[in-house]
Amino acid sequence: MMMRRLSLASILLLAGLCWGEPAVPETAPAASPPSETGPATTPAKIPVPDTAAQREAVKLLNEVYETDFANAVTPIRRTALARKLLAAVPQETTSPVRFVLLTRARDLAVEGADLDLALASIAELDQAYTIDALAMSAEAATGVAKVARSPEQRRRLAEGAGAIADRALAADRYSAARALAELALGVSRATSDPELQRSAAQRARQIREMETAYADIKKSLDMLAAQPADPAANLGVGRFRCFFTNDWPGGLSLLARGGDKILAPLAQQELAGATEPAAQVALGDGWGAVAEKERDPAKNNVQQHACQWYRLAEPNLSGLTKARIQGRLKALAGTEPASKTVNLLKLVDLSKHVIAGKWALSQGNLTVESGWFCRLEFPYRPPAEYDYRVAFTRTAGNDSIAPICAVGSHQFVLDTAGWGSTIFSFSIIDGRMGNNNATVRKAVRWIENGRPYTALVKVRREGVQGWLNGKLVTEWKTNYKEMSLFATWGLRHNDVLGLGANSAATTFRTVEVTEISGHGEIVKDAEPQ
Repeated sequence: MMMRRLSLASILLLAGLCWGEPAVPETAPAASPPSETGPATTPAKIPVPDTAAQREAVKLLNEVYETDFANAVTPIRRTALARKLLAAVPQETTSPVRFVLLTRARDLAVEGADLDLALASIAELDQAYTIDALAMSAEAATGVAKVARSPEQRRRLAEGAGAIADRALAADRYSAARALAELALGVSRATSDPELQRSAAQRARQIREMETAYADIKKSLDMLAAQPADPAANLGVGRFRCFFTNDWPGGLSLLARGGDKILAPLAQQELAGATEPAAQVALGDGWGAVAEKERDPAKNNVQQHACQWYRLAEPNLSGLTKARIQGRLKALAGTEPASKTVNLLKLVDLSKHVIAGKWALSQGNLTVESGWFCRLEFPYRPPAEYDYRVAFTRTAGNDSIAPICAVGSHQFVLDTAGWGSTIFSFSIIDGRMGNNNATVRKAVRWIENGRPYTALVKVRREGVQGWLNGKLVTEWKTNYKEMSLFATWGLRHNDVLGLGANSAATTFRTVEVTEISGHGEIVKDAEPQ
C-alpha cells in the first residue's frame, strides 16, 4: 500500500495537518552565532520516480486534495492551490510525493498564467531530480502563453520567456532560444509597453543572427576540442564568444592564442591588465577600430566593450584626451546591445571579489560557510531596471540570504530571512532597519534549511518588489534616494551588485540579472568609490 511507503511527515504534510502557523513573536530573536560547519555541499540529483510510484502518489494526492482540485476552476484559485502544494512539499527528496507535488504545482501555475510560480516549481525539481529544466521551463512558457489574458500576465510572460531564451542562448541551445525569443516578441506585441516590444524584437533578431554565427563556427568548436592549441579554432571560437555572446572573460584567452595580428595583441594586453588611463584608452581605441570592420550584432557588442574601457579611463583624463573620449562615448551612446540575462557567477573571481567569509566555486555552484555578514561583490553595474534572481539552499544556520542591489549609487538589500528567519524586508529605508520599516513581512520561519528557494528582486523606476518562490512578498514605491545599505553589508563599490549570507551556510545554484530597461556593464579594476 502507498500509505506504508510514505514517511509520516509526508502524509501529515499532504493532509494539511502541518500548515498551521504559530503566533509570530513580538520581538524577533537575534541572529545565531556562526556554526562550526564545513563548506556547503549540493546533494546529488536522483532519477525521476518511476511511473508506478508516481501513479500511487497521484492517487493519494487526488484523495487528500479532492475538494481543492474541484474548486480550482479559475486562474486565481489554481495559482493559490499551486502555492498550497508547494508549501506541502516534503524535504525527503526520495519520496515520489515530492516529485508529484512539484509537477502538479507547476501545472497549476501554468494553468493560472503565473510563469514565475511555475519556474519556482521547476527550480525545486531541478534541485533534486535529473530533469531538463530548460526544456521544462520553455514548455511552461508555451503553456502560459495559451492562457495569459491580462496585460500584467502578458508583460510578465514576455519578460520571463525572454529570460529563458537568454539561458538557452548561454547553453548554446539556439533553436530553443529562437523559439522562446519569438514567443516573447509575440506576447510583447499584445502589451502597450513600447520598450518591452523594442527589447523583445531586438533580442529575437540578435538570437537569429547568433544562431547563424554558431552554425558557422561549429567546425571550429569540434577542432578546439580535439586540438586545444589550434590557432584557427581558437580564433573562430574566441571571436564568437566575445563578439556575439559578449562572453569576454571566456573568449579573450582564445583570441590571445588565435594568431590574428590585431586581435591577439589586444586580447593579450587586456588579459595582462590595464590600470593606467593611457593603457585603458589604448584598449578602447583598439577595440573601437576592430568594431568598425564588423557587422551587427558583433559591431555593437565590440563597441560597447570599447566603451567600458573609455568609461573606466575618462574620470582620470584631462584636456584634449578627455574631450576626445567624451565625444567617443557620446557618439556610441545609441549602440547598446539587446537586453539579456547575465550570469553573475561567471563574472566572479573569489581572489578579488570576496569582502568577508569563506566562499568557494564548484561545479557551477557558489557556496559559503556560516559566518557573520559574509558577502562578495560582482563586477557588474546594473541598468536602470532589472530583475535580480538568486536560487539557493541554506544548508545550516538560522539567518538571512541577502541579494545586495544597486540603483545608481544607492545600494540596499532584500533581507530574505533576517532576525532568525522571521523577517523578509528591504533595508535600509529612511534610516530604518529591515525589522522596523514599512516593507517588513513576518513569519515564524521564512526559510527552512535543506529546501531550495528562489529570491527575486524586481527593480523598476517606480519602485521595487521582493519575491520568494514565485510569490510577491513585499514591495516599496520609491525613487531609491531614501534607500541605503547597512555598513555590515558594505561592498567596495557603491554601484555594483553583491550577495550576502549572515550566519547561513548556503549553496547558490543561480545568481543572475535580467536587464529590463537599459544595459548593465562589467566593471574592470575600478577603484572603490
